[in-house]
Amino acid sequence: MKFEGKAEIGIIGGTGSDIELENVEELKIYTPYGHTSDFIQVGEFKGKKVAFISRHGTGHTLPPHNVNSRANID
Repeated sequence: MKFEGKAEIGIIGGTGSDIELENVEELKIYTPYGHTSDFIQVGEFKGKKVAFISRHGTGHTLPPHNVNSRANID
């Protein structure tokens, strides 16, 4: 799937909140505030275009004080 446009739903998940998206594409995003915590997974869930990011990174590699929340939200 080639991501175009905007996701209808955005989810910033914590530990154990992985969701199973279909037709997933992973995007590495750089914002004016720096890099996001992880790749943003964009796909479909029950017919809706969803963007998901793991707040602490894959494998919980970022402790809370190192999470770039501004980049994740931008």
